[in-house]
Amino acid sequence: NPVIAALVSDDISFETAEITVQTPTGTESKTKSLLDNGSVEKLGIEINKSYTLSDIIGEEAKDGAYTVTLYLKDKAGHEVTKSISFTLDNTAPVVTADISSGTVSTKSDYYYSSNVSVYLTCTEINSCDITVTDNGETMTVTWSQPDANGKRTATVTLSTGGVHSIKVTAKDEAGKEATPATKTFL
Repeated sequence: NPVIAALVSDDISFETAEITVQTPTGTESKTKSLLDNGSVEKLGIEINKSYTLSDIIGEEAKDGAYTVTLYLKDKAGHEVTKSISFTLDNTAPVVTADISSGTVSTKSDYYYSSNVSVYLTCTEINSCDITVTDNGETMTVTWSQPDANGKRTATVTLSTGGVHSIKVTAKDEAGKEATPATKTFL
């Protein structure tokens, strides 16, 4: 849970000192005053406060893009606004690989007698690098744009005979790696 710290001072006194957090949905913001009991009436004031992101937004911070804005106004009417944006990413990507089409031989679900399509997914709310291999060889795959939940999809079709071992891996910008998904068939 990120910590947001503010150290500010003024020669007069503050009328307003607050931190506002824009949440990942972009439709909601939460504001927390840095002042105790409203405005400060003394001269030469310094405020030094720290809050976790969850303290400000009132709930557990979810993965996604945040903007934190510090707004200050002193009793003389001078104003200053400073903002910083960052991405919170506590969750590793999740990948899957499932056979979506192909004619199954009568002997076993493991054997196929026609082209085989494998449906791939990668769910990660932030951007990530996805690698797909067949028997250890990297494949070129075109992924869909992520939906609102970060899910991307793709389908690969294999028409050559023999053993195929499709493996999907992903790594997000925070360095978290997905548990690989593998589908092997003939």
